[in-house]
Amino acid sequence: MPILTRLANDPDVFVQTSTVASFTVLLQRSSGSVGSVREQLDKFISEAVSADVHAMMCELIEGFTVVLPLCNPDIQKDFLIPRLATIGVSNSAISNKTKRRDITERLIAAYKAMLCCYMTPDTIEHYILPVSRRSWWMYRRWYQNSSPP
Repeated sequence: MPILTRLANDPDVFVQTSTVASFTVLLQRSSGSVGSVREQLDKFISEAVSADVHAMMCELIEGFTVVLPLCNPDIQKDFLIPRLATIGVSNSAISNKTKRRDITERLIAAYKAMLCCYMTPDTIEHYILPVSRRSWWMYRRWYQNSSPP
């Protein structure tokens, strides 16, 4: 884990992005404390949102999509679902339509993976519905604008 953490803190964004998948797998396979893994993934999310690092954002969503149905329900409820909601909200601020659509499509795939998970009504109300409504309308608007008359 120390080597992975050192790579995750490399100044090169490509090197950082290449470690995202390893951290998401560690999140899934850890039976004990996953605090350092959560901290690193939170750092990736904040960097991807603030610096508009599209490749890292895509890698995070794909990693979360893979591990979401396989993780401990507490990790799903307390970490993964709220982080996907954060990414979904930040997606609406992306000015590049192609990047925004790509993130939206990946978020839809992540929400499909959530269908395999038990979610409390509170989780659905606070994290799923607001982002899925926004993503649906953005995707619908893009589809209507790109289809031939």
